[in-house]
Amino acid sequence: DAAPPERADDDDAAALDAERNMYIISIPSLFDPGLAPPGKHLAHCYAAATEPYESWARFDRQSAEYKAAKEEAAEPLWRALEAVVPDIRERSDMVTIGTPLTHERYNRRHKGTYGPAGATREGDLAGFGNGATPVDGLWQVG
Repeated sequence: DAAPPERADDDDAAALDAERNMYIISIPSLFDPGLAPPGKHLAHCYAAATEPYESWARFDRQSAEYKAAKEEAAEPLWRALEAVVPDIRERSDMVTIGTPLTHERYNRRHKGTYGPAGATREGDLAGFGNGATPVDGLWQVG
């Protein structure tokens, strides 16, 4: 099997500090088949925490405009997935598209942040600044 390409599309590649500059794909059901129904898999694909909240804050979550913006934002993620599983769209039984508004609502993240960037109170990340965790031998990376 060939390794997946580092980038799905040259148009999606950008500077390290650019929005939507990198996509992460995980398929955890390859390691734990119990995460999906028999014969199915679970794929999770996301842009690396570069989605600005301000771009989404103006939307009503129930509006057609919000749904269209989510579909548009998901397009480069689809292309990244298609680099690994070419017929992924046809094979998908269920698709959910999250935004910073999703993280804000369901994960209770300040302005929809993802990962440690959302610490809003002093001490939120105590012990994590150097990658250490309270669990001996477990390090926070990535």
